Amino acid sequence: MGSTQIPRKLREMSRSARFRAALSLMPRISAREACSWARVPYNKKNAGLFYRVKSDRKRGLVGMLSPDLTATPSTPTQLPFHAATMISELPAEVVANIVANSAEKRSWSRWYRSKNRNRQHVFTNKRVLAMLWPTTRYFQVQCKGDVTEAEARRLAASTLLAGKIPEDQAVRLSMNMAFAQEHTVISLPGPVPRFSFDGFKDSLGQRIYADKSHGPYAIEVATVWPGWTRSLIPALNQFSAEIETHLKVQRATVRAMGNVKELKESVDRNTEETTEMLKAIRELVDLLKGGAKA
Repeated sequence: MGSTQIPRKLREMSRSARFRAALSLMPRISAREACSWARVPYNKKNAGLFYRVKSDRKRGLVGMLSPDLTATPSTPTQLPFHAATMISELPAEVVANIVANSAEKRSWSRWYRSKNRNRQHVFTNKRVLAMLWPTTRYFQVQCKGDVTEAEARRLAASTLLAGKIPEDQAVRLSMNMAFAQEHTVISLPGPVPRFSFDGFKDSLGQRIYADKSHGPYAIEVATVWPGWTRSLIPALNQFSAEIETHLKVQRATVRAMGNVKELKESVDRNTEETTEMLKAIRELVDLLKGGAKA
């Protein structure tokens, strides 16, 4: 633990309070590690107290963690996407350019060829991890930490720039990438027990869980596109294009009708309804392209 002097915050806390703090910060900590963290001797008495505190905590008998050691948000706040994952299929010439500029040995902030069985090409730094499979041209970018959508796309473009791709092309390719998975971290006023809920997995592609990876006050929402949306988007795009062509024919027909009032009014109503349907389809496509966000 470094210095043997006990910090003032710990010195003012009882042994049980120290153990509760240790468990809230490190839920899987062992009795020996907890004693070391709490600056108390590891013996039978202290180990027994640690296990009692741990048991009480599991039964929900322990209240809020001491505010001396953690900052407790006063109101729920929602953070940007955490560990957002975007995917795309790159053009053959782009793949060839990245492969040609990849190092043979593992590198930092530079593309390199992996030594594992898949032999993919990898780019990594402190903000992003990108992988490219040359055979299938499958390109995946995973952002590290919390990012907005714009930041995620900028990071994707930066990995392409590192592969000697021209800036305008790198930006265009990053804008065409789809979010395959995104995580939203939500902070709450009080501690949250570990849980995992998959009730929205089939409909919205969402899993809601708390695993303490972001502290005792956070829950995480992982969103993955439902499988049917990927095949639905091109079908909807084709359908909307056919409807638009139909509308052009209808408008030309109305202009040619002249004074045939009743037929003209009927076609006008049909045109209006079709236009509304086309608008709804395009809104649905935009929603699906946004990753089916709840």
